[in-house]
Amino acid sequence: VSYADKKGRGIPYALIRAGESESNFLFLIAHEFSHTMAEGFIEKLYKKEAINTKFKELYNKNQTFYQRQGYTSGYHLFNETITQACANKYLETIFSKELMDAYNQNEIYGRKMIFVPQISEFLTIYEENRKKYKTLEDYIPELEKYILLLEY
Repeated sequence: VSYADKKGRGIPYALIRAGESESNFLFLIAHEFSHTMAEGFIEKLYKKEAINTKFKELYNKNQTFYQRQGYTSGYHLFNETITQACANKYLETIFSKELMDAYNQNEIYGRKMIFVPQISEFLTIYEENRKKYKTLEDYIPELEKYILLLEY
C-alpha cells in the first residue's frame, strides 16, 4: 500500500490489523520481523529433499484448511512454521507462560502449524550454544535433523 507525498512521490507503508489485543499485535510484529531473519536459511533447508517432502505431505494432508488461510504450498507452510518458531523465541521473553501456551495451542489446533512449538523449543538449544553456533545458519544441520524426526 502506498500514498503520495506533497511532491507526488509514492511512499510505501504497511498496515497490520491485529484486532483489539496488544498481544495479537506483538505476536504479528514478531512474526513479520522474523520473516526477514529466517528467509535465507528457510530456502536452504527447503531445498533438502526430505524437508521438502515432509512439508508437501503435511500440506497435502490438510490442503483445504491451509488454502482457506491463504497458504498455497508446502514451501509456504514450511516458511510460516519456521518463521513463527523463530518469533516464539522473542515472544517467550515478553509473554507469560500461560499466554505463550495459548498462542501455541492456536498454532497447533487453530492454524494446523503443528510443529511450531516443538521447533521453537528446539531453537533453545541454539540459544544455549551461541559459542558453538555463531549464527542461526550455522545451526541448520541440527535443525534439519530435528525437523525430520517430528511426526504428524
